[in-house]
Amino acid sequence: MQQEPAPPAKESVRAQLAQAQRKNGLSLVLVAEPRDDPESKSDPVLIVAPADRSMHRWNRAFQLPDSADVSGGALTADGNVAALELDLPKGQLFGIFQRRKSKFRQLKATIPSWPYFVCWSNDNSKLTVLGDGNLQVLDPVSGLILESGPSATDLTSQCMSPDDRRLVYELNDEILVYDFEQHKSRRLAHGTGATWSPAGEWIAFRSNDTYYGVRPSGEGQKVLFKCEKDLPNLLSPLWWSPDSRVVAYVGPLRQGEGLPLYALRLRVRRLEDDSEDWVAEIIGATPPGFQWITNNDLRQDAGPAQAHDSNQHAAAARLWNVERDGVSYAAAGPVYFNIQ
Repeated sequence: MQQEPAPPAKESVRAQLAQAQRKNGLSLVLVAEPRDDPESKSDPVLIVAPADRSMHRWNRAFQLPDSADVSGGALTADGNVAALELDLPKGQLFGIFQRRKSKFRQLKATIPSWPYFVCWSNDNSKLTVLGDGNLQVLDPVSGLILESGPSATDLTSQCMSPDDRRLVYELNDEILVYDFEQHKSRRLAHGTGATWSPAGEWIAFRSNDTYYGVRPSGEGQKVLFKCEKDLPNLLSPLWWSPDSRVVAYVGPLRQGEGLPLYALRLRVRRLEDDSEDWVAEIIGATPPGFQWITNNDLRQDAGPAQAHDSNQHAAAARLWNVERDGVSYAAAGPVYFNIQ
């Protein structure tokens, strides 16, 4: 009896994302302070290139004031607007930057002190900011405070429900949902790093070394996947792709991958078949916050890959000395590099 031929193997999740980046500019990006490169001081956005596992500066995407260092921020889903916090010689500035425009709009509202976290609404009409232990909802055009929200300890860049009527956040390891119309919060689960899927069906969060999903109603909690190492302080939130089929997260290297403790990898995972791979490498004390954006100019505007030592892969973390191949390295970090 002739055996049926095996079905063709499905492409890997990394190949899928590389193709999507070439086709429509779907990319993982990171707002990060340019380091050790004076020519890139006005290029605060890093683009992940899954095809070769490199990271690139988004050249001239946002023009920053002179002597400005980026402390944090977030982009809109199309990558055309950024809310950035800058450290200047005269103090801090929080403003709205339009891509490829020299002017920016400084928000006049009382902005919490650093550190804080930023989340855009899906229609870009609201900007939620966490600082000094409280949530504030701002109008990005006028800069006025639209609402002073509840106390919180963590907020991710994917905090909003698809209809922008609710917001998920964390308070002391408890996941809560805030309703803008009722001005009330309700508890969902115990955990950290909550993100709302763009499809609206799930809220992801982490507890120890396991990622969970729960319905916005609080029902149907399930395990999404479990990481191989119980190093919860080195794990990030899950960031959902726009179609909610792929998630990205930062985690420690797998056993036997040969880099020191604070070597982290940005990983991507396709939920339907658990295809997983890594797409960028970072060495730092804490996982940085990535975002998915879709913009056709991303690969066209990408600059050269982040500098790296291809022989020794030298990298180091903020306030840490890292030893690799018998050599110690120290730098201001975090450092991003590719390994061919």
